[in-house]
Amino acid sequence: MALDTDGDLMVKGRMLAATVRSMSSLGSLGVQALAELGIHEIDMEAWYPAEARRAMHRTALARYGAEALYSFGFTTSDLQYSLIPQLQEDHHNYRAAMRVAAGNAATERQALETMIHNICHAYTVNFAYMVDRYHHLFCARCTALGDHQFDIVASTFAEPDHHDFTRGIFASFLIRSTSGEWDLDIRYLADKTTHGPNWAAFHYRVSFTRRTSSDPSAEVILVESRLEARESLLKNVVEQSNRSLSVIMESIQYARLLQQGQMPDIAQLSGPFQSIDIAWQPRDLIGGDIWWTHKGSDGSFTLALVDCTGHGVPGAMLSVLVISTMARIFAHDPSVRPAQALQALDAGMRESLHQAGENKASDDGCDAAIIRIAPGGRELVFAGAKIDLFHRHAGAVIHHRASRISLGYLKPPAQAPLEHHISLAEGDLLVMVTDGVTDQIGSDPAHRKSFGNRRIEHTLANDAIQTASDAKQALLAALADWQGQDQRRDDVSIIGIRC
Repeated sequence: MALDTDGDLMVKGRMLAATVRSMSSLGSLGVQALAELGIHEIDMEAWYPAEARRAMHRTALARYGAEALYSFGFTTSDLQYSLIPQLQEDHHNYRAAMRVAAGNAATERQALETMIHNICHAYTVNFAYMVDRYHHLFCARCTALGDHQFDIVASTFAEPDHHDFTRGIFASFLIRSTSGEWDLDIRYLADKTTHGPNWAAFHYRVSFTRRTSSDPSAEVILVESRLEARESLLKNVVEQSNRSLSVIMESIQYARLLQQGQMPDIAQLSGPFQSIDIAWQPRDLIGGDIWWTHKGSDGSFTLALVDCTGHGVPGAMLSVLVISTMARIFAHDPSVRPAQALQALDAGMRESLHQAGENKASDDGCDAAIIRIAPGGRELVFAGAKIDLFHRHAGAVIHHRASRISLGYLKPPAQAPLEHHISLAEGDLLVMVTDGVTDQIGSDPAHRKSFGNRRIEHTLANDAIQTASDAKQALLAALADWQGQDQRRDDVSIIGIRC
């Protein structure tokens, strides 16, 4: 492979924008790298030096390791997949060919080989048009080795040590396209990689093994692979924080952005309700409170609020586990009921934290609540583990109490969480809070008591509260007035929904 040396390699603005978006969990890191090169705004159709993209990857690799580049590549591929209609059509044809093969090894092998070639073609076409003059830089070719093994060579203008970014791209494409029928392993072959001053041709060996079962589904495998990449990155960031005090603060700032990035975008949420608003206020920069949503194919809406043991970095690390576990639970069974989901969360946390048996060093877990609103928006199922639900209906505030159990700890819950079936009317308000609200001690020296549930009920009973945002702001104001100049005791989260 050769590269002309006359002139600089240029890339389309939309490629820089895609890189910034894939790095969004790093906050301003990508933007700062561009600013150092004098790029403060990105014109999607303009051309920029390829060094701008290399600089962003170089900075991420230096600060957060190969896990960062792999995660970015996986994310970039997720973003690009929906923009490549031909690849989606190729996938449809591949699935049809696998059904026709009906277990015939030779036919299945041919279908797989065709899909891998199509993925390489999609990589070439999708990325090459973004590079000015040097379209040959972006290309991928596949060689079948037999025994369901393939060599994939991906050429790009990346630096040689940026290979994990490209590996993340192909891992996402391959898992998304073939994991319904095949288990796969993708390895980087450093000794076969070639490179020049402005390019690298990365060499990967991909091995496929025919699956004997459709469990887990391709969707579950993709979700788990995406979560593994994200978990690995966050854990690496926290580990990096041990280097120095300045790096600790920088890493925690990044961990906050990554933790926020795992929670849904409130502006994008929709469901069988009029409005939703959420206050997420860790006591420190990061914390143990987390919330998560799932929208069912039938139009139902599920929301979980979870309060993990502790706050700060320990609480945040547990929250990563909660998000991963919830995503796996609903990927396996999108229609799982709230009480069943809480039980699965309890079992999943205990297993992940290796808290079975005796003489365990840690005993961590969480409190949680899950609500599921039916498609019509008039029926709700609630199950909680020490996180209650407040429901304002016809001017009265009804307090639905959660089961007095916690999840994930060494000692399993003594009982299964109870489910509450609640009828909803238009204009009803639903509110859940973590114990950072209820346990906050007041500043009045004569009344050193916690905020408690009754003050929540009294606040929500105000007829002036009409929207989810009204409920959130009213509770925050009441809590701030109660707290006064005293120190915040814990992370605070408030979720309001208007039906």
